[in-house]
Amino acid sequence: MVLTLRLGREPPGGGAFLDVGVGDAGGAEDLGEVEGVRVRRIDDPSVGGDFFENDFPPDLQRLCCRVLASAWPLPGPAPLPSAGLPPWLAPPPPGREAAFFPGTFDPWHEGHTQCVLLADAGHLVVAPDRNPWKQGAPAAEPFAVLRGVPRGLLAGGGRSLYTGFLGKGGPNPTSGWARGLPAPWAALVMGDDGFLGLDRWRDAGALLAGLRRVVVVPRGAGEGAFEEQRARIQGMAPGLVVERRAGHPFEGASSRARRGG
Repeated sequence: MVLTLRLGREPPGGGAFLDVGVGDAGGAEDLGEVEGVRVRRIDDPSVGGDFFENDFPPDLQRLCCRVLASAWPLPGPAPLPSAGLPPWLAPPPPGREAAFFPGTFDPWHEGHTQCVLLADAGHLVVAPDRNPWKQGAPAAEPFAVLRGVPRGLLAGGGRSLYTGFLGKGGPNPTSGWARGLPAPWAALVMGDDGFLGLDRWRDAGALLAGLRRVVVVPRGAGEGAFEEQRARIQGMAPGLVVERRAGHPFEGASSRARRGG
């Protein structure tokens, strides 16, 4: 199989559109092979949308997510050159501090947007994922999740989208990947609702030991509950920096309410 990345025009705010097509295109640059798939790239000013607008079957959606994530220096297939991707899909520059903001984002809501805006990370990586505690729950298709992430939040540099976890097709505990992050990237951004249960996450001790910073954005928990949990977390991982951001108007927003469930 051949996948051709078609790098399109720049929308307002920057960050070129990127489409993914099945099949070759004349004049395309060969980027390499991932999972037996030959990947090529071509500039195409006619492209005015992104790959997740395609109506691909779920297996092909997951394959595209894995291929695009292979440019990142994380465990996975042999990497493609990140120069083949627009900045909003490329990894942070080498050595730059970064923080990962993982979540199911099913669907995205205003509280997630506030986490992005308030993170104050050197580079923020939005990383859609599956919740390992919801194995029986139906999951949205990968492209549906990616369509929900506001494109404008990723434009202008300093933020990018990691698609690799959606390519797994199953639960992906944070402890399984965060412990292997390069040191400058060993930071997480989360809502305080997730933070209050962080000590009960799978392999929480090992996860916390591998992090340098946790940034917590209010999602309705009181300051007293936050401080109690911060003491508990720092007792498990002395030296871990835990920061709490200011409140915002969307602390009550939830994906469950948006789904009507």
